[in-house]
Amino acid sequence: MPEMPTEELHHIEVTIHGIYRKRHERVIYDDAYGVWLEDDQTSAAAEVCGLLDKQEEGRGHPVAGRGVACGPGPCG
Repeated sequence: MPEMPTEELHHIEVTIHGIYRKRHERVIYDDAYGVWLEDDQTSAAAEVCGLLDKQEEGRGHPVAGRGVACGPGPCG
C-alpha cells in the first residue's frame, strides 16, 4: 500500500467508510471526512491513559489510583 497513488488510497478509504455506514456498526461520529467508531474511541482513550500513566510514574506517583482522568474503563 505505501506505493499506491494517493487517489487509489482515497478511493479505498471512501469505500471502507461507506461499508461502515451501511452496516451501522458502532459508529460514534459520521461526517464528510469519515467515521469514528467505538473501537477508535477505545483505542484513543487507552493511548491517552497510557501517556497519563507514564507521566504520573515519571513524577514518582503510583499509577494504581488512576484518578478522575482514567477511572474504570479502557485504562483498566
